[in-house]
This record gives sequence, structure tokens and C-alpha cells, in this order.
Amino acid sequence: MRKPLDPALTADLGRLGITEADYTTADDLADKAQAGDEQAKRRLIEVCMPLCIALASRRARGIGLHYVDDLLSEAFVGLCEGVQVLARKTPTTGKRNAIGFLAFYIRGRLIRYHDDGLSACHTTRQRRNFDVPLETVNSQSDPRPESSVTDPLLFELWEEIRASAMSPIEKRILNLRFEGHTPQEIAKLLNLSPHKVWRHLRAIESRLDDPEARKKQPHGTGFYGVKKMPSGTYRGYVQYADGKQVSTGRAKTAEAAARLRETYIALHKIDAKSNAHLLSESAGLPDAELSSASASRL
Repeated sequence: MRKPLDPALTADLGRLGITEADYTTADDLADKAQAGDEQAKRRLIEVCMPLCIALASRRARGIGLHYVDDLLSEAFVGLCEGVQVLARKTPTTGKRNAIGFLAFYIRGRLIRYHDDGLSACHTTRQRRNFDVPLETVNSQSDPRPESSVTDPLLFELWEEIRASAMSPIEKRILNLRFEGHTPQEIAKLLNLSPHKVWRHLRAIESRLDDPEARKKQPHGTGFYGVKKMPSGTYRGYVQYADGKQVSTGRAKTAEAAARLRETYIALHKIDAKSNAHLLSESAGLPDAELSSASASRL
């Protein structure tokens, strides 16, 4: 029996969308990982990716959304390190709540990034402007796990996540969406037509229709959307065909929750269909226009 989490930490993780089912699933996988099940380690990382994304996104909102790629990379490394420690059963880890234990490692990694690496990173980014070739910017901001993560299984998972990486222009468009800009505003900022911006946004989602990605999806086709919670916050979610629902993070607005959900979907290559009404809240489109825009991927 694992020790219960501190109530304050439980409440904080709840605001990030962590449910009781998530705690149970993570604890079960941690037990299997401690028994030597390598696949359980991989599944534990996958189950905790929404937590990883939510913590990185929260930190990005605090220090600047243009750092989101670097923070996500750091959070992923922290998650991998935590899983490896958790898998080595000891009197301490054996009694820990798995999600609380991994949240500690992820946060520690993000704090170290903020304390040790942000100044140098900020100096580098200040030199960038819109005249720098996109290929150069992309290569400079390429996030990779550090050498402390040596398990081939974890590198394999990272490469799967990297396989869904966006093109440079898609990254810039999505970063602007993270900052709250509408597609029309993005079009003006990047000197593109609104139609081309929407085409890039749909291209990101078109990965969901990749036949190879669909083969890798263990839960099959499902739905995704945003729910308003009793507390007044919004929770993004993905619901699979087998009824399993995964939280992708909570936020104060429907649009912010939708952006967390879109990041989760892009990372996991989920084959999903969206509820038009829910998407229209986050995208700012009338339902009719959204239905037309979504036709290519449904």
C-alpha cells in the first residue's frame, strides 16, 4: 500500500487534470515495472505524458511560451529519469505514489532548467528574428533527451514523439496559437493568407490520419474535446473507442485547454474525431465553417 499524497499536492495535480483512475493505473504499472516488466515502464511514461505536458506548459506560461519546446524536452527527461528510479524497487520507492513521485522528478528538472540554463538560452533566443532562416531556427531549438537517459526503450519512445515533430513554419504558427493569437492575426504576423494558416493547422492534425500511426494506436478511433468543470476551469480530453478517457490537462479557458489537448494529440499521433461544437469554442469558428474545415480529416 503506497502512502497517500499530501492534500495540497493532490489538489494541485487535480487542477492539472489528474484523476483517481490515473493514480491507480500509474501505481499498477509501477508495480509491474518494479517486477522487471520493460513494457510497463514504457506504458508508465505514456500514461504520465499529459502530466509532463501540463507541467511544462504551466512553466512556459510563467517564463515565456517561446520556451515551450525546451521545457517539454526537459520535462520528458525528468519523467524518464523518474521512471527509471521508480522501477528500481527500494523501501522508499515501493511505498511512493507513482504519479506524485514522477511529478517531483519532472518539476525538479524544470526548476533546474530555469535556474541553470535559462539565461544562456535567453541570450541565444534574443539574437533570433524573423530574418533568420527557418531551418536554422529549427536546428538550434531541436530538443533531445540528455545523456542521463540511457535506456534504449526510453530513447525509442522519444524517437516516436520526435517522429510527430512539426515543420518550422508549423512550430511558429502553433507557438503563436499558444500565445492566444487567432489564425487571422497569425496570417498578418507571418505575412501569410488566412487560408494558408488554416491549411498548416489542419496539416498538424492530418497526422492523425496517418495509416501507420493508426496501426500503432492501441485504443482505436475515438473522440476528443474540452469539458467545463464544476470549478469553472476547462479540461481537455481524449476518449478512445473502448471507452477509456484520458485527460490532457486543465486550464482557465477553453482555448488554453484545447491547446494542451492539441499538443497531446500531436505527440501521440491519435486517430480521433472532434466534436464540432467543442472545437468551435476553442478555435473561434462558427460550427458550419468548422465542419467544412474538418471535412478533410474526418
